[in-house]
Amino acid sequence: MPLERNVDLWGEESIIETNECSMSGCTNPRDNAGNGNYHSLCSTHHKEKYLMSGWNYKQYRKNYCENIDGRFGFKCTTTIIMDAQLTVDHIDGNNKNNNLSNLQTLCFDCHVIKTNVNGDRQKDHRPTEGQRILRWEKFLNSMKEKEMLI
Repeated sequence: MPLERNVDLWGEESIIETNECSMSGCTNPRDNAGNGNYHSLCSTHHKEKYLMSGWNYKQYRKNYCENIDGRFGFKCTTTIIMDAQLTVDHIDGNNKNNNLSNLQTLCFDCHVIKTNVNGDRQKDHRPTEGQRILRWEKFLNSMKEKEMLI
C-alpha cells in the first residue's frame, strides 16, 4: 500500500494511504472520508455514485449568511470563521431548481432551522403554505419566550 504525506487545512502533516480507486480503469487515489477511513472510490467517482457531481450551484455561495437581514424573523448572529460554515440553500426547498433567484447562502444554523420549519426534507407530505406560516410563528414565539430575539 503506497503512503503519501498530506498537509491538512491547519498545516498539520499526516501520512495517508494512496490506494487506487476501485473503479476499473481509474488510477486516482481513493478519497479520504475525513475520519481516517477511506472510501473505495476516488472523490470523482464517489460524487457520481452519490449524485453529488451536479452541485455546480455551490459556486454562487457568498462569504456571509444572508439571514443577517432578518429574512426569517430573526437576524443571524453566527460568527463565520471559515467557508465550511456556509451552505447554499434552495429557497423553495426543491434541490433540482438551481435558478440563481432560488439560491441563498446560509450558515449551518440558519439552514437547519429553515429546513426543519419549512419541512423541506419531507418530499411526500410537505406542509402547506398555511402550515409553514404557523410553524414559523410557533418557532419565533418560542425564541421570544427564551429571549433569543432582539
